[in-house]
Amino acid sequence: VRPPHVSHSREEFTLDPTDRRTLWMGLGQVRDLTRATIETILAGRPFKSFEDFLLRARPLHVEVVNLVKAGALEGLGNAKDLLAVLEQDRWHGRHTAQLSLIPVTLPHTDDAPTLHERAEWEREVLGRLVSVHPLQLIKQQLPTDRIRSNELGAHSGKAITIAGVRVAAHRFRDQSGEYRLLVDMEDEAGMYQVLWSGEVLRQYQGLVSQREPVSIRGKMRIDRQGQVIVAGAEAKQVAE
Repeated sequence: VRPPHVSHSREEFTLDPTDRRTLWMGLGQVRDLTRATIETILAGRPFKSFEDFLLRARPLHVEVVNLVKAGALEGLGNAKDLLAVLEQDRWHGRHTAQLSLIPVTLPHTDDAPTLHERAEWEREVLGRLVSVHPLQLIKQQLPTDRIRSNELGAHSGKAITIAGVRVAAHRFRDQSGEYRLLVDMEDEAGMYQVLWSGEVLRQYQGLVSQREPVSIRGKMRIDRQGQVIVAGAEAKQVAE
């Protein structure tokens, strides 16, 4: 999933017609962006520059600020430079054609937003992280011996440490009637599954049922269907 973008997104989530794998978040997910402005954006794109966007899309101040923070104007300038322009005194309210007489000059700095700034902005205007994975924000707190999900195949039968965020969980009974919990997890590299059962499940069920980052110790194995599974043995919450 990619953040919304004025050149690619519709009002709702949109599958990229070129690669058929990228899902663009809808412009309707951007806080305070009105349907009228969304319709103007869709009718007017593509936009050649930030100034071109301001003149033809005519957004309200809060709308364009939130679009910048959402990453929806990527390619039209450095986000911090765009926000600096928007804080100038002459910019207020909805843009009008009169602004065509006043050229927009960007500062052209190399001061790109940090990961934590991007995360703060996305939480503020989209309500969730999109371009930043939660594990990227706590890199220094993660176990030094952890592997990533795309490395699991090289550790068959071995004890491993991995980290991630819960995506979904499936509770079922095995042939003996004992409950097991198969948890779909995600890290920066992709998806993987962790199987919890027995006393270990009873001990860590509350923790692995949350959507907060956790580090997991377990044993990597391949099930009868050839799927990579981590048999969970221990879980710890990792906080920012």
